[in-house]
Amino acid sequence: EPSANYRVQALGGELAAFGETAALDSEGSHLFWSELRDLAVFRNDPTRPLWRVSVAPTEGPKLIAALSNRLTFDHLYDWGGGLVWLALAPDADPAAEIVRAALPSGHATLIRADASARAQTAVFQPQPAALAELTRRIKESFDPLHLLNPGRMQAGL
Repeated sequence: EPSANYRVQALGGELAAFGETAALDSEGSHLFWSELRDLAVFRNDPTRPLWRVSVAPTEGPKLIAALSNRLTFDHLYDWGGGLVWLALAPDADPAAEIVRAALPSGHATLIRADASARAQTAVFQPQPAALAELTRRIKESFDPLHLLNPGRMQAGL
């Protein structure tokens, strides 16, 4: 406990130039991490298209820089920058072409958008033709009657 208290005070001193700091108690810590896990900052406005973008951790900031002059959004980094959540402006078009074209690597998944936008936007990152064919054949072998998530991963399946 003395070591932890010392480290909290030392860290507070290091961060003082950036503004007020506060140490979280156990209950506050649980609340903070559950709100982060549940993306509480983005859940209050369901009109905002929401993207889950997976990139190499060093590519997250580059993605945000590339999108910042093309779209209006808020973002949150997770996994050391390798997972980027993008919440676009309320009622905005999901801008799939812009988001996916800005990816240096990885993939973008549309998590939330209104019904008409979801109908016109591929939820999952489009796959190269060879991989899409392999995915189709695997899905066909496991689900020949197309009962599981019809149309979700690939049109017609």
